[in-house]
Amino acid sequence: MTVDHATFVQTDALWEDFKKVHGDWIDRVVDDTGVIYALPQGQLQSALGLYQLTDEDREAELDLSNICIQSHAIAFASGRPVSYMLLDHSFPLRAEVDAEWLRNHGWNNDQIATVTSRDDPTRDARDRMRASVGRLLACPDYIAAVNEVKSAWQSIPAGRRPSLPLWPPSQLLKEMPNGSKIAEDSVNDFWNQFIDFCDFWQLQGLATWQLPLPQGPIRLPDFGASDGTAAWTISHPWHYPLQEQEGVGDLELADHQRLATERGIDDHGSWQTYSSFLPIAHWEHVLRSRYKNAQNVGLVTAMEVVLGAITHLSPDRVQRLRKRLRSLQSGSKSSLKGTR
Repeated sequence: MTVDHATFVQTDALWEDFKKVHGDWIDRVVDDTGVIYALPQGQLQSALGLYQLTDEDREAELDLSNICIQSHAIAFASGRPVSYMLLDHSFPLRAEVDAEWLRNHGWNNDQIATVTSRDDPTRDARDRMRASVGRLLACPDYIAAVNEVKSAWQSIPAGRRPSLPLWPPSQLLKEMPNGSKIAEDSVNDFWNQFIDFCDFWQLQGLATWQLPLPQGPIRLPDFGASDGTAAWTISHPWHYPLQEQEGVGDLELADHQRLATERGIDDHGSWQTYSSFLPIAHWEHVLRSRYKNAQNVGLVTAMEVVLGAITHLSPDRVQRLRKRLRSLQSGSKSSLKGTR
């Protein structure tokens, strides 16, 4: 989606106005990476009820929610808006935006046509992309890897540290002759590490350290034809839950599942559960990290009610999913196979 310069100017002005009024509040709630997440917009009042707040806190939360809505963002990172369409339900779902979002994530015109006649043409695509993220957030190896890269990022002096969101620079950086530099050694080293990280985990980048940006289906040339001409194939990240209704053939589906199995996935049919992990993991992180010294008694039980409202699941179901997510993250379980 094209965003014109005026949009960025408006967002900068919104943040600067917000900072002038709520600078002290920002200093109290910003995390160690410079990120401030908005509370869940659809359940803002319920979320505020989890804490013992001052009038200043409430005013700041409402104002932050408003500027995030205007900026199509779920957070601000060092004053920059952070968009994440897999969570942001305030983003306008116009048909041309939907088609562009799908195309930017690797869907071809035929695949787009299979979903654009529905009420929410990106619903299925988003659910499967959420499942990609949910599987990563449940994976101990991914958690260790992203924390290692985060540590490297935090070791860079603040004035030279790349800003969130993070996108890999061109592969040109890795291909430059020995001794050539485009930045200081610590920054170069970080970018090389970050490129390798994104390549291995098949990511576009990171919106924040809690929110990976997964690759969708990628259209690649195939030069294997006998006449030497190039056809096109669709490559899917191993953590993407490829489905038959996406128009792929049996061989392509079997090959994708084989690749996923080689990466340790044996619960292909549980992708909808993994899709639920994303909003549960994200919003729990946001709600539990806010106002740690002013949280009401019974926060977890009340939080599960809020998470249920966000995900349209019962609090009991949310509780079970939280337990499953924790068991996967801790490594006490490696799969959801056999669970319901």
